[in-house]
Amino acid sequence: MSTYLVAFAMGDFTSVSKTSHGIKYSIYGPVGKEHQMGYALGACEAFIQFYSDFFGIPYPLEKLDLIAIPDISIGAMENWGLVTFRDDLLLFDSKLSSQNTKKNVSLVIAHELAHQWFGNLVTMKWWTDIWLNEGFANWIEYLAVDSVFPELKVWKYFNIANYGAALEADSYSSSHPIEMEANLPSDLDDIFDHITYCKGASVINMMYKFVGSDNLRSGLRDYMVKYQYKNVSTQDLWDCLEKVSQKPVSKLIGSFTRQMGHPVIHVTTEPSTDDSNTICFKFEQNMFLFYSEGEASSQQWVVPVYVDCVCDTKTTQGYMLLVNKSDKLLIEGCQNTKFILLNPGRSGFYRIHYSDDMYSKLLTHLKDLQLEDRIGLLVDYYSFARSGLICTDKYLNLVARFSEIGEENEEIWRVVIRSLNDIHSLLYFSPDYSRIEQKFEKFCCQIMRRILDKFHFTADKFDYDDCSRTLVSSLLTMLCRFDLEIRSKLLKWFEDYRSKKVEVLPDFRICMFHACYLSKPHFLDLMKYLEDVTMTEEKIDIFVGASAANDPEIIRQLYELSISKKVRPQDSRFIYTALSHNPHSFQIGWDFLKGNFQAIKDFYQVPMIVSRVISYIIGGFCSMEKYHECSDFLQSSQSAAVKQSLESIKVQSRWFTSDERKIVHWFEKY
Repeated sequence: MSTYLVAFAMGDFTSVSKTSHGIKYSIYGPVGKEHQMGYALGACEAFIQFYSDFFGIPYPLEKLDLIAIPDISIGAMENWGLVTFRDDLLLFDSKLSSQNTKKNVSLVIAHELAHQWFGNLVTMKWWTDIWLNEGFANWIEYLAVDSVFPELKVWKYFNIANYGAALEADSYSSSHPIEMEANLPSDLDDIFDHITYCKGASVINMMYKFVGSDNLRSGLRDYMVKYQYKNVSTQDLWDCLEKVSQKPVSKLIGSFTRQMGHPVIHVTTEPSTDDSNTICFKFEQNMFLFYSEGEASSQQWVVPVYVDCVCDTKTTQGYMLLVNKSDKLLIEGCQNTKFILLNPGRSGFYRIHYSDDMYSKLLTHLKDLQLEDRIGLLVDYYSFARSGLICTDKYLNLVARFSEIGEENEEIWRVVIRSLNDIHSLLYFSPDYSRIEQKFEKFCCQIMRRILDKFHFTADKFDYDDCSRTLVSSLLTMLCRFDLEIRSKLLKWFEDYRSKKVEVLPDFRICMFHACYLSKPHFLDLMKYLEDVTMTEEKIDIFVGASAANDPEIIRQLYELSISKKVRPQDSRFIYTALSHNPHSFQIGWDFLKGNFQAIKDFYQVPMIVSRVISYIIGGFCSMEKYHECSDFLQSSQSAAVKQSLESIKVQSRWFTSDERKIVHWFEKY
């Protein structure tokens, strides 16, 4: 047993327990929270049974305790037999918790329990291979939750939470390989990031499709049996998988784990000279970066390229392993093709840049694409706009197209809303902002009301499925900033909620809290209400609502609150994440950081958390003047996270310089 897996807990805790198949399961937490522990207890037992069957080895201990700790700097930790959690990631109230909390609690419990095998039973030789622990757990948590709680439909979140997040983090030149050397304890802070967790999970997902589900399970069982209670390297797993699948796992996956970055595949087509029903595809791979100051990289990857040629009556498929800079592929039987899709299902960890003709056909048939492919197209083309590969007006046309087809997936709209917030941040620094602001708001209202108005609901009643409820919540959260009718409705909800006239649905709480930040009297009432809130989830909802704040005085109060005794460090970080996409807060936050730098370090204490707070504050700027100002001030505090945020300023500066006029012109015409 590795020493990092030992834990003791002492305090005034209460618990609920059950014994099943010789294992005693217990959930511990603060006194009075017993009614919030039942969900975790049932989930814990179900996940242990799932993993025991999946790995072919039973859970080896006689007890398993999960404990919700009021103050803890990390989300959760897989200590063997005593797993620690932040309370909002373990406790679930069936009446008061949102659907999003149910999903997060399920995934985090599944993640930590996967470590009881992948990390605890079989442990890495050194931190260089920690990505396999975390990346694998980040992937298999979805497999486990989908098996135990299929109604949560968690796989649709994978492409945003892991695939999309990893591609973004890996698009900066300050990124790093998944397999990263760690020689000093201080190096570990830079390892526990989106590359280790999210890119690791995405690469595992690519391998899952490459070797097949049966081979993956068989290889993992061999790996567990062979190396239980031993230390391993990444290559040990590849060897087991290559043996059962007879495929070059190390060659393919190694090209994505041993070097930083990922490719963008540029694809064009031309008719075959021999047969009009055969299409000749030309693929060319390049390293994708948001911003590069030097010569183009010569890096290459071993890329599994899957192609779907979709016709009215059939889909013709093609495949090749792209091992060179460029190559061609002939696919027969492609007469009357409606559209062509690369990397269907988005299992491959790469971006796709289509020729104009291919892209146009995808837009025409956008509604026919599977969810993963619609998300992939959206994520890729937003990144292409940020990098300068395409103009932003092309991306805005894609956003409008999603509204035209009546898109109702909440994950699609979360990507759209985040990207529009970023575009708004660019416009905020435009000399034409006062003139173009209303045009931007009109566009947002038009594309989102078209979807929102399909649903009829009240604060406490919503007669549609859970996915639709989270969609409506996301739309209300954005629209309350621009639509006075919606804002008034949400403020009335808060008044009735606070006076206990109505029980607002948990997923709608966050919407009304957003609206409160847009009204000074309601903000003051919200801060008074916060003093009496005991449920961590609701506190976080209140802090997340800060993203709507546009009054400088309110924003200053929020920053002061973030390091006060009125809020726990693990909760106050949500204030920074909320304000990180709010241009009204950028300069105020920067002034706050400069004036309270030592106080922030003293409040959070953990260097990794301090680095993230810095990143949230500075990451939204979009001028080289601000880049130099931030870089000079933070010379002694440039962790990997801070370096990436500084690079993000460069990305936005280039984006602003090249596209600000075009974006303004697009909104003027819309």
